[in-house]
Amino acid sequence: MACDRAEPLEALTDVLLALRALLEPEGTASARLGGRLSALCAATGDDGVLVAEVAQAVALERSAMGGLAGAPEATEALVARLGDHLRALLRDVLCGHLDPDLRVLADRLVAAQAALKTS
Repeated sequence: MACDRAEPLEALTDVLLALRALLEPEGTASARLGGRLSALCAATGDDGVLVAEVAQAVALERSAMGGLAGAPEATEALVARLGDHLRALLRDVLCGHLDPDLRVLADRLVAAQAALKTS
């Protein structure tokens, strides 16, 4: 649905909803969406950038839900980048390149990355 939305904030909500369904089934209170998406999609060394983009997207969504602000100019680009990650994940699951339980896979990758940083 995000591709058909005229308003970038509506498209953002659609993309975040789909990503949450795949990567944050325990709910938004866990605040693990950014880390999980980054573990699966970020290039080496760019994990902090993707985590920050997800945090920015969540903040924009909350502002929109609260009626506090319109969409900043960069919202369309943010939606496009997150949508690209969503499509890549779905494509890789459908092609059999990734385990369908993306949450578990992402958590394993996050744990492995943490282990590398501490050793």
